[in-house]
Amino acid sequence: MIFIVSNVFGSWALIFPVTPLLVSAVGGSGFAAGGTTGVFMTATIAAQLATPTLLRRYDFRPVVVSGCLLLGLPCIALVQWSHDITALMVISAVRGLGFGLVTVACSALPPHLSTSDRLGRAVAAQGMANAASQTVFLLIGIQLFRAGGVVAVSVVATAMAVTAALAALGLPRAMYGAIGAHSDSESTRGVLKRPIALASLAVVGIAAAYGGLSALVPLVGYPQSTHAGVILATVGGTVVAGRFVAGHYSHRILDRRSTAQIGVVAAIAGTMCFSVAVTSANAAFPVALAGAMAFGFGLGWIQNVTLMRTLVSVPPHRVGFASAAWNISMDAGIGLGATMTGAVADHSGFGIAHLSSAVIIALTVALPLAARQNRSQQHRQVMREVPASRE
Repeated sequence: MIFIVSNVFGSWALIFPVTPLLVSAVGGSGFAAGGTTGVFMTATIAAQLATPTLLRRYDFRPVVVSGCLLLGLPCIALVQWSHDITALMVISAVRGLGFGLVTVACSALPPHLSTSDRLGRAVAAQGMANAASQTVFLLIGIQLFRAGGVVAVSVVATAMAVTAALAALGLPRAMYGAIGAHSDSESTRGVLKRPIALASLAVVGIAAAYGGLSALVPLVGYPQSTHAGVILATVGGTVVAGRFVAGHYSHRILDRRSTAQIGVVAAIAGTMCFSVAVTSANAAFPVALAGAMAFGFGLGWIQNVTLMRTLVSVPPHRVGFASAAWNISMDAGIGLGATMTGAVADHSGFGIAHLSSAVIIALTVALPLAARQNRSQQHRQVMREVPASRE
């Protein structure tokens, strides 16, 4: 699972910053360059909505393999069609479909590949692989493109995705449909609604803060443009740390609301540091770097907490639905946050924009995580539907 996730997100990260550069290189507008990302994310969310149904019908192996191939193989087409903006949009859409399939399917794998007492660490390990791969290959993608052009970055991205597809062929057969496929009672649905809604709201909130941060940091400079890349890489690196620590203390986090809020405190502290940094002439970069470490740790912590709460609130045959809800909330929050925070920055400045992110976290993340989850009732419901053979 870790190998598949690392290669998938590495393949995505290599091409993600390159496609807008290709549009810009052929004279496309900034709107067109950003449009490639918009098309990619729209296709991703569309595929994520369909993935639970596909998992129920075809199981994990074919869905993951298909997603990897749809993400990777179109990269080769970039070599031939890198000068055609329409073709770049189509390629982005196809890759987005693959990305949507594989992100939801992989997020739903931990409950099927680990025992219940090790689920927190499995979720953390997957998240760490995701964040680490993104951090490394977002930086490598630009450098590889500048050194070897579109051919070099396309070949490597394709190779990584195809390698992930080959690894996915080794997944066990019939994981999804073999566990209580027809036990989706009305009473179970009632148990699911509140935890998933609360976790999804928290995910949208922290993702919106991250989307706003990612949009603003490159515009500020702190005070040199090269510092922006270091700051964003620091965020990605400390996400790994946040997910690792949260995974280690997963049971304590789920049982105690106060412990779950550690990530909220760290994320708010990080956004406050960024607000101070944009108004500080001499210490802008050190303060922003401290903010990046705090926010990244909080982001990783909250990601792990919300995904765990989502997964433990559903019976095994509905993990695809839970995973889709979590991933869609994350992607939608990033896009919404980037748009809204940018609008605030245009109207009131960067400092107020970062403060608005802190308010968003307090209102949409802290409150849902503080809500009582009735976890013992959910756990008993889930355990009744999991056969003893799963242990």
